[in-house]
Amino acid sequence: MDFGELIVSGVPSPSLVPFFSMALLALVDGAMCGFRAAAGRSGLIDKRLYFQRAIVRGFGATLVVLVVGVVLAVALARVNGAAAWFEFERAARASAAVYASFAGPVILAILLWFTPSIDLRTLMTVTILGPGTLLRPVVVLVGLAVGVHASPSWSVGLMATYAGIAMLSLERWLGRRLAHS
Repeated sequence: MDFGELIVSGVPSPSLVPFFSMALLALVDGAMCGFRAAAGRSGLIDKRLYFQRAIVRGFGATLVVLVVGVVLAVALARVNGAAAWFEFERAARASAAVYASFAGPVILAILLWFTPSIDLRTLMTVTILGPGTLLRPVVVLVGLAVGVHASPSWSVGLMATYAGIAMLSLERWLGRRLAHS
């Protein structure tokens, strides 16, 4: 029985909120990876279009990662049965809590970065965005570990391994693409 059959059969189904939360957080992270991969690589004076393209490139690459992840999750649910969706939901809910606590201050800093105050923009970059970039790999790994701990199964472990490898290598891959273009 897969997720769609769970919904039709009347069997209590897992909430989609953690899955959509994780996807949204991943897409924002991917867009930011695109921005960071492009930073410092252009001599253009007006970099708006350059950075917009980099952000879209990161968003698109993350979308591909998400589609592959959904295909993997469906395949694992076919092998493990409907219980796999509940395992994934438990893991996603636990991981999303870790990522949301990290994303909240980062998103606030990004919003404040758009203010006209150069002092405030500098403060946001130095106190939140810069250190956040350095902490990102640790936060990714901690979030995945918390998810696996909340729902210890081989299918959750496999999904976490895929997500970790994909998200931690994304920025480097985007940077290499920019360097060779």
